Amino acid sequence: MSSINTGYQSQMISTGYGNSDKLNKTTLPVYKYLDIDSTYRSRIDYPDPNSFVVRNSNSSNVSSNNLVAYNLPVYSFPMSQLYVAGLFSPLKFQSGGTDNLTLDTRETSTVPNFYAGYFIESIDSLITTPTPTSYSTVQYTTIASYNNTSKQAAFTSPLGTNAVINSNYIIRKNKPLFIGNVSAIVGNLVTLTKPAGAGYGFIPNDFNSVYYLRVRKSATSSLDNRIVQITLSSANPNQLTLNSNLSLSVNDSIEIIGPGQNIITSLRYASGGSQSIQGGDYELELLWLSVPNQILDVGYGGSLDRYPYIYCSLYTGITNTTQQVLYSNNPYTSKVIFKVPVNEYFGDTSFITLKDSKAKQTIYFDPSQDLFFELTLPDGTVISFNEFDNMPPYPPNPFLQINILVSMRKL
Repeated sequence: MSSINTGYQSQMISTGYGNSDKLNKTTLPVYKYLDIDSTYRSRIDYPDPNSFVVRNSNSSNVSSNNLVAYNLPVYSFPMSQLYVAGLFSPLKFQSGGTDNLTLDTRETSTVPNFYAGYFIESIDSLITTPTPTSYSTVQYTTIASYNNTSKQAAFTSPLGTNAVINSNYIIRKNKPLFIGNVSAIVGNLVTLTKPAGAGYGFIPNDFNSVYYLRVRKSATSSLDNRIVQITLSSANPNQLTLNSNLSLSVNDSIEIIGPGQNIITSLRYASGGSQSIQGGDYELELLWLSVPNQILDVGYGGSLDRYPYIYCSLYTGITNTTQQVLYSNNPYTSKVIFKVPVNEYFGDTSFITLKDSKAKQTIYFDPSQDLFFELTLPDGTVISFNEFDNMPPYPPNPFLQINILVSMRKL
């Protein structure tokens, strides 16, 4: 990346127009708005939602129409993602009947109706410890409502059989395309079967789409929940080829899923010719900053409402600024664009919305470059929460994401 100039020297050239020309050239200022959401960052490269780089889709080395070629996919399949000592540990029924369920305390939400509309996948509910084969015996129902106090989910329709306490279940946004078991393996060529009275769905036959295999339960526990891209067979509809090696065993329970959303969404600008992405002097104004009301593991702990202000850095390119934009005797403001006061918040709230900065800065800004964003405490420490964001292929944790809205006026 090239270095960037954040000085105040205008790069506009005097044209020497006469008075009449100046009147004819008078135009109203045009404001554009920049909306950045940490949900769509590359969580592999930037696991912290408080510090990341946003790619620009106009860059010559990025195809805005083929982002999946550059990024791993994100799946909306299991919400449940519990790992103990590196091993996948599924959720278990606590209490309830065929039309309701008290959720496993290891994974619940304090948000009312958080799971409404999601699916409950009951796994061989008549036994407490399913084998890899029986992991393909499933029932589905939809969560109608969720009580965040009792942690109980009510179903739109009852499960077909009474669930045994401590039998396994999964909460998921979407059902898989196919659930079955491995019947034969030759190298990376895998033959699948759907046992009588078990399994779900059908192996897809669309050879133009991308599909993935997820290990539901394996004889080798370290493979549980592993994912690999697959190639379907046109000769045998029950066979597929693993695009990467995965040491499956006969009888392992697997599922086939399609691609979800991409990890990364590049920075895009509305159409308007080269002028709409031309670098130059811009007046930037912070209009909105939404940050999670989470406990910090940096600074002196607590949540952000215990701090008088935070700093926001926002510039194009990945190198440090060459000139300090914010004049300050604080030595930790070399990259800072905005100083944002933190309002006092009372009660339980998931996010703190900061929109009283009323700060404007004039900097050289090149929208055709990648965009760097960072939030820091007064001592320059990058903000970091006590809870970590989900890593791919799981969806981002919606309660840990940052959102910022900035107005842009080209001078």
